Amino acid sequence: MKLFRSIRGKLLIFTFCISLIPIAVITTLYYLNARNTIKIQTLDWLTAVAESRKLHVLSYIEAKKRQTTDFSSDGFIRDTLERINRGESPEQDTITALNRHLLVNKKPLDPHLEGIEVVNKDGRIIASTHEAIIGKGMSDHDVAYMRTMDKNYTETCIGEGKYTPHLERNSICAAAPIFLHESAEPLDVVINHYNMAFLNVVTTNRAGMGETGEVYLVNRDGIMLTESRFVGGASLRQVVDTEPVRKITEDGQGMTGIYPDYRGVSIVGASIYLPEYGWTLLAEIDKAEAFAPVTRLRDIFIITGITAITVVVTIAILLSTKVTKPIRTLVEGTKKVAKGDLEFRIETRAKDEIGILTDRFNWMVEKLKTSYDAIKGYSDKLEVMVNERTKDLAATTQELEKKVEEIEHARKDWETTFDSISDLISIHDEEFNIIRYNKAVERKFNAKPEELIGKKYYEVFHGADKPIPNCPLVQSKRSLKPATAEIVDHHMRGAFLISGFPRFNKQGKFIGSVGISRDITNLKKFEKEKQDMQIKMMATSKLASLGEIATGVAHEINQPLTYISSFIQGLKIDLKEDTIDKDGLKKELEVSYKQVGRIDEIIRNLRTFGRSDDIVKQRVSIETVLNNTLLLMGERIRLRNIEVVKNIETDLPVVSISSNQFEQVFINLFQNAMDAFTDKAHNAEIRVDIFLSKDKESVIIKVADNGRGMEQKCMDKMFEPFFTTKEVGKGTGLGLSIVYGIIREHNCSVTCESEINKGTIFTITLPIENSENRDTSHL
Repeated sequence: MKLFRSIRGKLLIFTFCISLIPIAVITTLYYLNARNTIKIQTLDWLTAVAESRKLHVLSYIEAKKRQTTDFSSDGFIRDTLERINRGESPEQDTITALNRHLLVNKKPLDPHLEGIEVVNKDGRIIASTHEAIIGKGMSDHDVAYMRTMDKNYTETCIGEGKYTPHLERNSICAAAPIFLHESAEPLDVVINHYNMAFLNVVTTNRAGMGETGEVYLVNRDGIMLTESRFVGGASLRQVVDTEPVRKITEDGQGMTGIYPDYRGVSIVGASIYLPEYGWTLLAEIDKAEAFAPVTRLRDIFIITGITAITVVVTIAILLSTKVTKPIRTLVEGTKKVAKGDLEFRIETRAKDEIGILTDRFNWMVEKLKTSYDAIKGYSDKLEVMVNERTKDLAATTQELEKKVEEIEHARKDWETTFDSISDLISIHDEEFNIIRYNKAVERKFNAKPEELIGKKYYEVFHGADKPIPNCPLVQSKRSLKPATAEIVDHHMRGAFLISGFPRFNKQGKFIGSVGISRDITNLKKFEKEKQDMQIKMMATSKLASLGEIATGVAHEINQPLTYISSFIQGLKIDLKEDTIDKDGLKKELEVSYKQVGRIDEIIRNLRTFGRSDDIVKQRVSIETVLNNTLLLMGERIRLRNIEVVKNIETDLPVVSISSNQFEQVFINLFQNAMDAFTDKAHNAEIRVDIFLSKDKESVIIKVADNGRGMEQKCMDKMFEPFFTTKEVGKGTGLGLSIVYGIIREHNCSVTCESEINKGTIFTITLPIENSENRDTSHL
């Protein structure tokens, strides 16, 4: 590596690159092109060999099938079998004659024919060239027989290559049906066993296959059928689990290419599928032999390249030595200076760049000597500074040790605080397994650490085998935000406010949760008492509101009563004078009936408002609730010369509320707005806007007035019970408190904006889908 860092090495590399890289690129491209050409030619040749051998194999098998078909039509065999079936002669004599005919007259016709058998429809062997198997069954004896049976004795079939025990040879069977003379009905089956070596005649003919080329057959089970050139006794023994065999097994398609053969040797090969028998025929030659010509070409390129490199490197070394010798002298001088010899100087007579460099070197050494003397003085001062800094570090170390003690003390304080909290606190992993808890948990469940650590949160706290419905810890895991719910749990024996908080690692990934359970059983009792008190307060406020509404309602009813009274009086006069106009009377009656309906509607709304079942919720239109309220309050507002402006968005969704309670909300807000005006106020206006929120999840109600407004100190207390800015005897201080309580019961929110002499705006946000477990802490 040092050689290539020097100028000499760089000169060598430069010379090597400009002279040898073009040669290397050209020869490499030529080599790759030649290699690809040989590969294509070899694959084409192997494909042609495979196709040729496939035709030879098929012609050999067809010859065996024809011979078997000829045997099935042999007159002696057929006549003998018919006599046996008719029982015309002793069966044993007939079978002996048939066996002799098969052995003497048929078996010698083919040197590859190892045995002949005649089998009846029941699969029993009735005649054979091997008498030992006569009378035995054919179950699983030969695939050819089974295929012939499957084809209903219609054609000659070839079986799988296999070892035949009674022949003690590997054989392939051909089976053909024997038909009667009188009809086309099949009688029996003749089976010929051929020595599987007849396939080797085709595959072991290796003329033109070189030193490593071979052709062989593989059956559907991946077993070699023919002999191997490299493995002795491979027939029906050698497993061939190579890429082309697998491809043919999967999709029935042959392939060509380079791949490892059954020996694990890389070869060039072509494969063809014989679907009639499920065989694969492969023609292969070792890759090394196939690419031998291009390998020799590669060797020539390598020898030529090495020779060229040697010549170029020799020339480069001679040139670089001449150039780098003065530089080496400078390097040696640099080493001496580095060791402290600042008196060393280099003498040179050269006037070239090296000579200039030498002069600058001598100048540099002179400067170094001057600098060294100065640095030595600084070194003495630095030693004193280091000693002082060491003392400072020792003091810093003592301070760090003190900090560690403080941190340990703080940790113990935290653990003490954690265990002293009365709420049940538990820390869990992402699967809700408890990994830590405070003492309150141990006391609550009277459990030991081994009964808590590693247990599921819901098993310990709720006695359940899965998370309970609306579990805040599950909600917190899903939303990755804190979640809270009130749960009444019999296992924990009370009502609890349970909160779940997600835990994250430094990367912001969710790693678990913290659960805090606060016992609110007593608080719920207190809230129930508070709710009862609130209902009483609402009833009181309602009575006060009814009293204030009475004047307006009386005036509202008085108008239709006046009209009806006038109509009756006029009718009496007409009756007396007998001047009744029937058409006019009909119109007057219709108008009077409408006036009665108006009175009935006013009274019905007044009675509805006075009911005590204030907490019955139903799905209603908020516009309808507003109109019912104005029916009760409208006349009072008009008598005060106050204009009511309604701006209600169309197609608002219905909401689940208590109509009676929300009427009281509107009444209290209208009453509050009316009290904001003096008796002589001009352009007094109460504006009601109802519209859908931007997220389409809430209905927004705004009740605004342009009255005298409120100061900030009043706004801070306006929702408190009995707080009022009115004179004594003119207000109970319950109106806005009742509004706040009703809004809270409906899981809504209410806010107020007010400015002196500019008016007040109350904004109510009413969720379309209310939830009893919704967090209302924002109210």
